[in-house]
Amino acid sequence: VSVLYWRIPTHNKNLDLDLLKEMFCKTAIRMAVSPYTLFLRTLPKNSFPVESFRGATHLQRIIARGRAVSRAYKALPLAKKKALIAKAKRAHTIKPKAVTKRKPVAFAKFVKTNMANVKKLPVAKRMQALAKQWNAKNKE
Repeated sequence: VSVLYWRIPTHNKNLDLDLLKEMFCKTAIRMAVSPYTLFLRTLPKNSFPVESFRGATHLQRIIARGRAVSRAYKALPLAKKKALIAKAKRAHTIKPKAVTKRKPVAFAKFVKTNMANVKKLPVAKRMQALAKQWNAKNKE
């Protein structure tokens, strides 16, 4: 079963968190089986033993085996290939659950409208200044 995910880049620390969430939420996880995978499953257990291939190292023998299996798949009759493709198309696609968007709370709206007033402050002081403004507004 092959599963495809978005690769979320973690090396860039300046990525917007909302953008990452949006990328991750829109990802469809495809639980599909390729025709080639089905072909591999139908092979007898020892039809391509690694020991029967030439190579100086075990890795070279594995590579040679992979090439031989690939050639065997490409040499399949058209009818067998079509049958494998039809079987693979019946695989399911799991769609992600829809994320319900919450309504912003009053403080979030206040921060959004007043952020321009505190942009000149250092990052660490911005939220403190906004909190003071919020408390002063709510005391009125």
